Amino acid sequence: MRFEFLRSPKALEGDGRVERCVVEKNTLVPAGDDFKARGTGELETIETNLVLRSIGYVGTPLEGLPFDERNNVIPNDEGRVVLDGEPLCGVYVSGWIKRGATGVIGTNRADSVATVHTMIGDVLNARKGERCLAEGAADAMHSAEGIDALLKQRGVRVVSWGDWQRLDQHEQARGQQAGKVREKLVDVAEALRQIS
Repeated sequence: MRFEFLRSPKALEGDGRVERCVVEKNTLVPAGDDFKARGTGELETIETNLVLRSIGYVGTPLEGLPFDERNNVIPNDEGRVVLDGEPLCGVYVSGWIKRGATGVIGTNRADSVATVHTMIGDVLNARKGERCLAEGAADAMHSAEGIDALLKQRGVRVVSWGDWQRLDQHEQARGQQAGKVREKLVDVAEALRQIS
C-alpha cells in the first residue's frame, strides 16, 4: 500500500472497467488559521482496477437556517447560530456543520462540549434577561421534565432512558441470535417501533 497525499480525483478511465484513475496534484494554501488544498493543474495517472470512494464530507443547507456555501457550515458564534451577526434564539450547532469537515470523533466530542457550555451560559443569562432563547425554552430548561414537555409540545418524539434500555436489550437479543454481541438497528423508524 502506498499513500499519496494532496491529490484530488479527476477521472476514472478504462475499457468497460476501471483501469486508471487520473488525479490532480494539490498544494496547501493559507486559509485563515488553517490551510486548504488547491489544485495545481498538474495531473498524474494511477494504474488501478479498484476505486473506493471516501473523499470527505460536505455540509448541506438546512431549511430555515443560514448557510455559508463557501465553507459548507452554518454560521455560528461558539456554536450559537447567527444570522447577519445576530444570534438566532435557541439554535445551536456542533461538529462539522459548525466548523467544517476537520477532525475526528474526539474532536467532535470536545466541540460538542463547547457548544453545550454556550447553551448553558445562554440559559443562565436568559434567566437574567440578558439573552434570548426560543419561546418557552428558558422556563423549560429548569428541569428534564420541562425539556421533555417542550419537545413533546413541538411534536418531537422523546426517547427516555427506559426506552433506550429496552432498545439495548432488543439489539443484544438480535445479536445473540446472529452469534454476535449486538445487532444494531440502523433504521430510526424501526428502532422507535421497538420501544413503542
